[in-house]
Amino acid sequence: MRMLSWRNWNQYGLTYDALVYKFKKSEWSIDLGLSLNNRQEKMNGANFGCSDYYIDYNRMKTMDYFYLKKQFNDNLYVSYTSLGAGFLKQYTSTTIYMTVNNALHINYKNNKFDLKTNGIIQNGKSAIGKDINAFLISFDAGYKIKKFRLGAGFSVLSGNDASDTTTNYFETDHAFNLLYGTRKSYFGWMNMFTTPATTANGGVVDVYGNLCWDITKVDKLNAFYHFFALQNIVADYTVNTIGVYFDKKLGSEIDVNYCHNFSKEIQLDIFFTTFLPSKTMNLLKGVDEDNSVFTCWSGIMLTVKPTFFISK
Repeated sequence: MRMLSWRNWNQYGLTYDALVYKFKKSEWSIDLGLSLNNRQEKMNGANFGCSDYYIDYNRMKTMDYFYLKKQFNDNLYVSYTSLGAGFLKQYTSTTIYMTVNNALHINYKNNKFDLKTNGIIQNGKSAIGKDINAFLISFDAGYKIKKFRLGAGFSVLSGNDASDTTTNYFETDHAFNLLYGTRKSYFGWMNMFTTPATTANGGVVDVYGNLCWDITKVDKLNAFYHFFALQNIVADYTVNTIGVYFDKKLGSEIDVNYCHNFSKEIQLDIFFTTFLPSKTMNLLKGVDEDNSVFTCWSGIMLTVKPTFFISK
C-alpha cells in the first residue's frame, strides 16, 4: 500500500493494467507483475519526430514488481517487495530511467495487539535521470481494550539536506518518492504531503496517535492526530541570506470519521478534518500568515453495494 495501492479517493480513481502471475503454496505466496505503457507516436507538423507524448519527462513507461510473503503462523507474516517504476527520458522514446524500491514489511496481530513496520530503500534513477538514495521507515502499533483500539506510530520520509553542499551529495536525490502508494491512509486526509516538492524536498516526519471506538455493532468512531515536521534541513528561500533554514515544525492535523452501517449493503460515513499549520508550512505553501484562516473540510458519503443475485 505504501508503494502501490488502489487510489479511489478522487472522482476518477486510478487503476493500472499489468500481466500478473500469482503463486501460493502452504505458507508461501509469490506475486509477479509486469507492465508496459505503449502508445503510438503522433507524427505531425511542428512536432514531427518528437510528439507531445515524449515531451513529458515523467511519463510512466513500465511498472514492475515482485512480492514474496511468508506466513509464519496465524498471527505473523513477513513480506519482501521489489518495485521498479520506469520513466521515459524527455524527448526520447527508448531511454528509461528506473526508480527501484526494495521493501521489508512485518505484520503481527492477535486478539488485542497489532503491529506493522516497514523499511523501504529507494535507489536507481529519478524521472529526470538523477541518482537516488532515499528511504522510508514506518512503525504502527495498536492495543484493543474492550470496544476501543488505542494506536500510535510514526512514518519517516527521507529528504535532502540543504546544508550539505558537497558535489557528491548534491548530485544525488535523497527525497523519498511515494510513487503509486496511498497518501491519505497514512499522512492525513488533508492530503498535504503528496510529492517531495510539497516540502521543498525536505522529507516528512509524521508522529501520530489514533482512537477507534466501536460504539455499537453498527456504529463506529475513528479519530486521528498527526504531528508533522521536516525530516531534513530546508533552506529558507523567502530571505536573501545564505545559511538560513526553515524551522522543522510543519503543523498538526486532526481527522475524525463516524460510520453507521444500516445493513451489509448500505453504509453512511461523516468526515471532518482540519490542519493547524506552522509558520514554516505557511511559507512553503505561499500563504500570508497575517491573512491565514482556519482551514478544514467535512463530508458525508453514502455507500450502497447491493447484491442483485448469487450464482450457486
